[in-house]
Amino acid sequence: MGAVFFNAVARLNLEYAKRQTLILTEVISLEDIWTNELTAVIKKVRAKGGQEVLDFAEELLRIRELPPSILPMYTI
Repeated sequence: MGAVFFNAVARLNLEYAKRQTLILTEVISLEDIWTNELTAVIKKVRAKGGQEVLDFAEELLRIRELPPSILPMYTI
């Protein structure tokens, strides 16, 4: 018998987990947050609604993905 594939059932619980709440309230520093945690928060915020929270979570993800080499090597 081969592998069985199925789509996961969407969860109906839209409450934030404790760690997600700590991420959104900036209690946990950005260096201690995994990228997949931020994407999970963004998905939940989109499902719940709330543009301000969504903008904040997406901004955290943008900051998290910026490489350290983005700063100029030389200044005037």
